[in-house]
Amino acid sequence: MARFFLHRCRGQRQTLYTQLLLAFPALTLVLPSATTRTGILIHVYAQALDLSGVRPDSHLSRAIMMALNSINRLASTILLTGGITPVVSASLIGQVSWSRWFVLMSVPYVVLLLVGALLIYGLYRRGFKGAPLTVPEIDAEPLSSAERRTIAIAVGASLLWLTDAWHQWHPALPALLAWICLLSPKIGVMSWREFEHEIGWSNFFVLASSLSLANTLIHSGAGAWLATRLMQQVPAMQHYPLLTVLGLLVVSTPIRLLIPNITGFLAIIIPLAMSIGATSGLNPIVCGLLVMIAGDAVLYYPAQSASSLVVHERGFLSAEEIFHFGIVMTVVAYLIVFAVALPYWTAVGEPLRLPPSM
Repeated sequence: MARFFLHRCRGQRQTLYTQLLLAFPALTLVLPSATTRTGILIHVYAQALDLSGVRPDSHLSRAIMMALNSINRLASTILLTGGITPVVSASLIGQVSWSRWFVLMSVPYVVLLLVGALLIYGLYRRGFKGAPLTVPEIDAEPLSSAERRTIAIAVGASLLWLTDAWHQWHPALPALLAWICLLSPKIGVMSWREFEHEIGWSNFFVLASSLSLANTLIHSGAGAWLATRLMQQVPAMQHYPLLTVLGLLVVSTPIRLLIPNITGFLAIIIPLAMSIGATSGLNPIVCGLLVMIAGDAVLYYPAQSASSLVVHERGFLSAEEIFHFGIVMTVVAYLIVFAVALPYWTAVGEPLRLPPSM
């Protein structure tokens, strides 16, 4: 794969970077998890850079790894089945289908990904200058039977997710069917022992406890009570919806900084934002989505994402670089919420302010 990408870019540094960016949304349909994509692509591009004689501490290496670290995840959130963030957010917001999630998230996240990519290009622009990269010969090998079966199963699951508007299956069902196929005798490619050993069982407990906290906030009335108290302290916000939006975004930032786990962040902030929105006469769905963007668009340190840890552990990026870029993306997320997301959601039937009858 490394040789293939180098051959396709014909030694052009900008083309190699552009190929990586185009791979994010394309691979999302087959590999929804950003962690999975990063785990694969980091080895491919580390090998490509090594074959080209590019140093790990060069600006080009850091630009490619920053893209894998910070904006690769954004392509996943476009899809409801793209990872923990969309799955947890959709379950907290409620009544969001796979296709409806794609409609709501596609435009804001594509813009977010493009702006992030341009910022990375600007920050590491020195790496895109200089002599063309060395292009080694392609040593292609045919796909094995197991690789072909894996591709077929992944494509089948993706097609079921893409067509959920017709069959109305829950997004978990295609994933479960694919999982069964991957573990089935003759069809599958791994044993139960391999699966049991590699799965991150702790994620189940983190997810369950976080969702339990969110469920308690909603059904106990604690979220609505807290929202009411907050609105009483700032009564002017009830008459200025955009000021409410700004307040939600500002509150989200320190919470995201203090809570490394995205699931815990979402479990706390989404019910609160939806309660505040309902109290202010705003659309709870929009309020939940905008705070999700505020938290999902940023990474302040590697421990906040498994995919970021994969990149950081390889030594391409420092924690300071990741933090600085996270601050920049915080501002970008704010601007995109106001300039892109809110107008777009209104156009597709999710306005910020609900009609009085609703």
